[in-house]
Amino acid sequence: MFYLSLLFCCQECFSLKYTNMSCEGGAELPDCFPGLLDQMGTSIFDTLFAPQKGGITWIEFVRGYIRCCGRMSASSLLNILFRVLALAAERGGCPLNLNFDSNEVDSKISGSILPKDLGVVLWVCWILSWNSRKFKQATESNVANLPDLNPLVLSAVVSCNDKDIDIDVWDSDVFKLNVGLNVGKIHMWVLRTVPNLADCFSQFINARLKSVAAPEVYAI
Repeated sequence: MFYLSLLFCCQECFSLKYTNMSCEGGAELPDCFPGLLDQMGTSIFDTLFAPQKGGITWIEFVRGYIRCCGRMSASSLLNILFRVLALAAERGGCPLNLNFDSNEVDSKISGSILPKDLGVVLWVCWILSWNSRKFKQATESNVANLPDLNPLVLSAVVSCNDKDIDIDVWDSDVFKLNVGLNVGKIHMWVLRTVPNLADCFSQFINARLKSVAAPEVYAI
């Protein structure tokens, strides 16, 4: 009977809600960031499991699970992660300038994002990873202390800006730079610089589903 619990509870089990967030290094989180996190659970559910009017079926659940936790290439998994983030960002009031070639969940993406938007993406990935590794602590607390991403985002800006703008790497508030970063270049930058980034997504899905299937293990 455990799979019935998964079907009825998986939407809620992907929920991410934090009322108290701070960031090392003094970076300011966008006002819409909590709203984006609030929408992550339903956006994961709607993107991966495509629920029908009567609710999700077991077959749809298995297909959705394989999409994100099966033998996926890092590139395809990253595309799926970006699709989920784009949907959550739009619903949360801070849309990302991302376009998708088709309705397939792992379709190719195009567009450009600002450095502050890339920061949001990386912070969400950090939270997904933290939730996977520190499940009990992360789910019982409403506090999230986020890392300083300035060096990482600055690396992306230097590598991916289309206009080859000269940037003073020693004296730049990277999150205030109005520089469009080609998402195709961002995609390649991620695969080269943080190749395991998209793994945080599948690890999060696995951890949350296991918490529903075997709650006594995660209560320890």
